[in-house]
Amino acid sequence: MAVSLSKISFIDQFMKQLGIISIAAVVISFVAIVYLGYEWSSIRTTIIEETKVLAQKEAEIARKEIDTQLKFAMQTSLELADDLTSGKLPYKQIDGVLKNKFISTRDDQSKSSFFAVSVAFRRGIYDKNQPQQLKNWYYYYDKKLSTIMNRERDHDYTTRATVKRNVEWFVKPVESGQAMWEEPRFSSTTHEFIAGYSVPFYTAADKKQIAGVVYINYSMSEIKKIMHERSFMKTGYGVVFSQKDKLIYHPNDIAVKGVNSRQRQDNDIQQILKDNEIDTIYYLQKIKKDAQYTLPNGEQAWIFSSVIPSTNWQLKVIFLLNELNLEEKSLNNQLNFIAAFVIFISSLLLRVFSSNRNNLRILWIISIAVTLLFIIAIARLWSISNGLSPFSPNGAVKLKTRANIDTFQRKYDKLSEALELKKPIYVPTGVFFKSAEFVGANNVNISAYVWQKYHFGFDELEKIKDIEDRDSICNYESDSIPKTKGVSFIEAIETEIDFNCPQATYITHDSAGNVTIGWYIKLNLRQEFDYSKYPFDKNIIWLRMNHSDFKRNMVLIPDTHAYRLLYESAKSGIDLKGFILPGWQLSGSYFSEVTAAYNSDWGIEDFVGQFTPELYFNVEINREFLDPFVSGVTPVIMVFLVLFIVIFASSDKEELAEKFGFDAMTVFAILAGLLFSVALWHGGLRTTLASAKVSYFECFFIVCYFLIVLVGVNSLILSSQYSAKWLRYKDNLFVKLSFLPLTAAMVFFATLVMLF
Repeated sequence: MAVSLSKISFIDQFMKQLGIISIAAVVISFVAIVYLGYEWSSIRTTIIEETKVLAQKEAEIARKEIDTQLKFAMQTSLELADDLTSGKLPYKQIDGVLKNKFISTRDDQSKSSFFAVSVAFRRGIYDKNQPQQLKNWYYYYDKKLSTIMNRERDHDYTTRATVKRNVEWFVKPVESGQAMWEEPRFSSTTHEFIAGYSVPFYTAADKKQIAGVVYINYSMSEIKKIMHERSFMKTGYGVVFSQKDKLIYHPNDIAVKGVNSRQRQDNDIQQILKDNEIDTIYYLQKIKKDAQYTLPNGEQAWIFSSVIPSTNWQLKVIFLLNELNLEEKSLNNQLNFIAAFVIFISSLLLRVFSSNRNNLRILWIISIAVTLLFIIAIARLWSISNGLSPFSPNGAVKLKTRANIDTFQRKYDKLSEALELKKPIYVPTGVFFKSAEFVGANNVNISAYVWQKYHFGFDELEKIKDIEDRDSICNYESDSIPKTKGVSFIEAIETEIDFNCPQATYITHDSAGNVTIGWYIKLNLRQEFDYSKYPFDKNIIWLRMNHSDFKRNMVLIPDTHAYRLLYESAKSGIDLKGFILPGWQLSGSYFSEVTAAYNSDWGIEDFVGQFTPELYFNVEINREFLDPFVSGVTPVIMVFLVLFIVIFASSDKEELAEKFGFDAMTVFAILAGLLFSVALWHGGLRTTLASAKVSYFECFFIVCYFLIVLVGVNSLILSSQYSAKWLRYKDNLFVKLSFLPLTAAMVFFATLVMLF
């Protein structure tokens, strides 16, 4: 009886101290929760507000630039109409003046680049001796032929009743006598989505009789150039709707054509619209107020809407909250908040525990509640880890927008000057990933298209007799164009072709005088992948490139205009249907620059690559969690449960031990079998990952080892004559109650340390 009283007295004393400690922990952790919660909210609000201000500023700049170009088109049209009306521009000189006007606006990059300029007369006005004559000029730029064309219309555009083709650009100004913007449309002549501004001109200065219409086309490709220069492209994109809510600009040209197709009910068109998120486009169409919205695809976004004054078009800028990396920027705060919350709830439960130690039902409820608390906290840590960016090379500078690239170029220009290097020549370079396949822990096979753009200019292109003649293109050399053209893939250990100009898959040119040289590549790359967070690991498959000419200071930069969207989760530059990587999910892509320093000149006398930026195209991938969880985590959880059953059935009472059959030797036999199985799984995982680091998943095995030893020691003490107050109190009750919370707590702290 005295022994029993001694035990009770010991437990009472411990419970009293535990109650005091738990009350203090509750107060301190509650204060920490309030402070950290407020700080967390403030950090998120600050980041969002700062980005909102920047996005609004960039949207306003884009709106003004578009409006300026549109006003320039309007002003040019009005000036031509006034000159025709006043006689300052004689009819006989129209052809030459229009052609010169068109060429000058295309050459002057500071002004709007018209896509077409036209003057059309009413029937019989141009030549009174030919009353049925319809005289017109229509100058436009033919991209395929890289030349300015003049196409006379072969249909009657003077009356809308007799033709099916679009004649509103002519009929409405003639009928109303007013200048006007037509509703944007797709031009079958120029194959561009255009908007036209029409101005009527008169036979005399008295303006009694309308002679015809001056018509200037503005291409939506000009809007694309403006939008791609804006920094909001790294967190979202912009769209433009006409005054009648018709979609006239979207980064995805296919989406614009699909939405405005007359055959929208066609199954093929419907599939195109589905693939290009038509629901989001229609959703944006209805939004008139600046606010935060949930897009049809589930993404949270701020949307800003403004009106372009000259046309009353609506510019809407969307920036996506998931592109702000809020989880990463508030990581420490979130981890501290979770820790404080776990301490707060655990302390409350401990307080209840200390006051109800004789109520066995409440004690087990508290034990299960603490276990669930740690499990929920672990799940939250997994979620936070899943939102973090993977490891990237040290010193990497992300290049997502033209503004980022301009900043990088200015810094490198100064650096080159300080190091007395040759003046840098920047070569726009693009990548389109087709496929990737892991062949071992650190090797990956990839296939992709890679291209470079060289600005020859129209004068230089004219010197080349045949643009399709590869030798003439590849051997051409000037101050800004090296004779050696190509890409060097630094980490490739095996390739199928030599990546120089003559081996190119295609060579083409565009309307701006750029020659594009592209290769279809197949590489075997050896890279260091980080598996320390397995099975919640993220990795980057990168394509590391520099220029093949090592004598000039050639620097590769991203060809941003080759991509519709630039923010990371848009996955630009990847074949989304063909890119299949079993066990991994594609999460994003982006370009970056890393300045490399080499300690050799590679035997080249004029070598400039000892200190040079290298272009990276990065593909972010996340491991799919389900398969590792089912194959790895589930068996370990079953081991935890088996150990709990062994603990639960253990007893220091001989009659109960004999009834359950759990004597010390039986327990050791079970533990030996579990230890062998866990060690076998652990060794298999190490072999599979082939990583020198300890991975996160290995912490489950380490916890298993510790628990196996703990259960063994517990069984040994119970079978001995050693008087252990803790273990023998109510037949091992404390150990049974604490086993599951202790297991969950060890996994929680291992998660906190290993994943962060």
